[in-house]
Amino acid sequence: MPRRLARDVYLTDNPFGEAVRFRAGTLEADLPAGAAAKVLNPAAWEDVEPEPEPDPAVVEGAGEAIDPDAGLAEHVAAVAQASSGDEQPIAGGLTEPPRGGAGASTEAWSSFAAALGQVVPEGAKRDEIVEQLITAGLIEREG
Repeated sequence: MPRRLARDVYLTDNPFGEAVRFRAGTLEADLPAGAAAKVLNPAAWEDVEPEPEPDPAVVEGAGEAIDPDAGLAEHVAAVAQASSGDEQPIAGGLTEPPRGGAGASTEAWSSFAAALGQVVPEGAKRDEIVEQLITAGLIEREG
């Protein structure tokens, strides 16, 4: 049976050496590789009923198919490469926040990175998060 975090969990054993928060309700399968094994307290987890798989024949207006064997990062990178650069959703309805001006907050970029499966170090600045996503191949460098 799938599990999710019952409460917020902070892990400090990561390459950045800083505490990284995972929010309550995050499914075990959505955590970065190896993170779930570091959550040792059984009270941190709760069992959840698995969601039924949607019937692809019933889903109308579906875009391109997502390869279930490919990771989200690979899919997002492929969609981002195919993008024409305008503000269209990258994957799963995600839209890259602006890199400057209104809406270009650290919080917006941190949420965007987390939705792409990236662990953002606590205290990271917007430009550091953008560079992390570029390095991971999830977004392209501007210019």
